[in-house]
Amino acid sequence: MFGGDARHTGRVALRGPHAPPSIVWRVRTRRRVFASPVIDSRGRAVFASLDGEVLGVDRDGIVRWGFGAPDRVFSAPAVVGGVTVFGHDGDAFVGVDARGLLAWSHPVSEDADAPPVVGPDGTIYAASHGVTALDARGERKWTRALQGHVFGAPALAPDGNLYVPELSGAVSVVRARDGEIVRRITLAAGMYG
Repeated sequence: MFGGDARHTGRVALRGPHAPPSIVWRVRTRRRVFASPVIDSRGRAVFASLDGEVLGVDRDGIVRWGFGAPDRVFSAPAVVGGVTVFGHDGDAFVGVDARGLLAWSHPVSEDADAPPVVGPDGTIYAASHGVTALDARGERKWTRALQGHVFGAPALAPDGNLYVPELSGAVSVVRARDGEIVRRITLAAGMYG
């Protein structure tokens, strides 16, 4: 998940390298990789490119699975259980299994540019021109419309609120349990992330 956890603290329970890092493999994509990779439940690096390809690559640099989205993928994926979740510009968030096969698809009204966020209970929060809470099977729990498109990742705070950056220049504070808007903070400039 983008930023390592639902709060985007950049901290994970894993240990860092014991020696200076070096490049041990590369995977070429047809178009640019725009977002950060994540590590799935099998230890594979999962990332997407602007050609719509989402790849699962093992520690030896071997592509173990690939999924072709119908349009560009800007966001970092998130992993919940054995499912990798990401949005694409074909107006949907999708979940793919550990073999790269489509497990589910959830349509949205605009491009799905924002990285999904997974709560501690496994709820997936997906944002586009609104924010939707999904279970691990892609079933909708609730949806809340927002005033602007969302490009940056929502952050889930310990108080149970989602902080959703809107491209129009606002942050909507949304209660994660039911999708109610707690407040909307208007800013002087647009929010890309």
